[in-house]
Amino acid sequence: MNVRDPQLAQQALAIALSPEIPPQAAERLRLVGAAANYQPQLSWQTLTKNVNKLMAPMSSFAPLILAQYIPEGYWNAAPRPELASVGSKRASPELAPELSRGMEAAQLSVAQKKHSSPRRIPMLPPPVNGFVPATSSAGHYFRTTRDSTSSNLLRSASPSRPSSCVGRADKFLAQTLAGVE
Repeated sequence: MNVRDPQLAQQALAIALSPEIPPQAAERLRLVGAAANYQPQLSWQTLTKNVNKLMAPMSSFAPLILAQYIPEGYWNAAPRPELASVGSKRASPELAPELSRGMEAAQLSVAQKKHSSPRRIPMLPPPVNGFVPATSSAGHYFRTTRDSTSSNLLRSASPSRPSSCVGRADKFLAQTLAGVE
């Protein structure tokens, strides 16, 4: 249920909770969870308001799902204390490690989003003496040439790295990696 339009997502969530889907179907929870891809807050509100209805078909797995997988799936929909409270209210003390794992996964997702860089990093440096200083899986270096008939860029593998390319490629790699950190 990857719905970008909030009104359509609201209708889809209403259908997921309606009698059209049998109460014993675990599909309801999957549909509500899938709505979190584009509408995380709406999906979170639906989950918290209907948690008993959604967890009913899960029987003995409901505490585990709430403790570990709900924080992991809704990391961007609610604050971490609220995520933890949903799992800890219904989980037994034996599920504390699973709740911890779920909260760690949510924290990791938040950190990854916070530190993700929107700028693009160039994949390859410009050719040096006709060689692109990057290796293939076989460890060959590529020489770029133009095909005179079709003007396509061709690559021909060279088993050895040209000496004029060594310093410049290493410098480019160091600058690129320094910019990423």
